[in-house]
Amino acid sequence: MNTQTSHDAHNHSNLGPLKDLPTIEAAEFANWTPEGKAPQSPCQVKPASTPKQNTALLRLLRAIVDHPGMPSSKYPKLTQMSPRKAVEVRKQLVKQGLVRETELQTKARGRAAIVLTPTEAAVEVLHAQDADQFTGGSTA
Repeated sequence: MNTQTSHDAHNHSNLGPLKDLPTIEAAEFANWTPEGKAPQSPCQVKPASTPKQNTALLRLLRAIVDHPGMPSSKYPKLTQMSPRKAVEVRKQLVKQGLVRETELQTKARGRAAIVLTPTEAAVEVLHAQDADQFTGGSTA
């Protein structure tokens, strides 16, 4: 069965000049990898600081550290929190310097995806949190 319409054939024939255009890679994404280390901006919080003992903050932070480079829309389901709450918590983590947001255009049309990656401080916060839980109290 032919599902192509006359408009498809017309649109396809008009792509010729576009296919001849050179692809120019954006400089800001030259070194970006979802799991690698990206260049970091100076952290606004001390690495030893921890987010408030808010389980939602820690839950989202752990999900971002365990699954870096995913679109922000995937984390609410992963952390079992509402999308509205996830956005609120994400903004707090970005403000504290624990998470980086990068906008990526994943499709030709539509809104750019916000990809989340943890900072070194985020990993240190979770290590401190794990050590605190392991020892059963405060490490300070």
